[in-house]
Amino acid sequence: SQFIVNNINNSGINMKADVGINWFSNISTNITFSDNVDVGDDLFLAAGYSLSIDPGATINFDFGTKLGIYGTLNSQGTSGVIISLTSANVSPSAGDWGGIKFYYGSNGSIEYTTIEYSDYGISTYYGSQAVSIQNTNIQDRKSTRLNSSHTDISRMPSSA
Repeated sequence: SQFIVNNINNSGINMKADVGINWFSNISTNITFSDNVDVGDDLFLAAGYSLSIDPGATINFDFGTKLGIYGTLNSQGTSGVIISLTSANVSPSAGDWGGIKFYYGSNGSIEYTTIEYSDYGISTYYGSQAVSIQNTNIQDRKSTRLNSSHTDISRMPSSA
């Protein structure tokens, strides 16, 4: 694993990102993204750990990258301050990045989040646990559907 990190506050096993980060490979700790994050390669969250994304954070994914979840994803924006997961491309288009992939044993809660310019937006695979999606916009994606393989996805319509 190799990653470049700037201005990280470490409090016990929880790390809080305060400014942009350029990640490569795996995360094997509990972490919170609270500002702009630039993802330069596939980013995988290991089983047993959580990734929390604070309201107002923007996660920019380079072309062809994805967010792979084996642990727990908590993307909890608010009605007034959403979270954005988007393409890092200056002229973004549908399918620029792979989206969020939930793998075996993973789970997540996504609320007041915009996911745009990805392939599917959100994909779940055999063995992933419940994924709750509420008040979330999945837009400008390559596929016209959520991709799910035998996973409980609870989805509520976006308020926007």
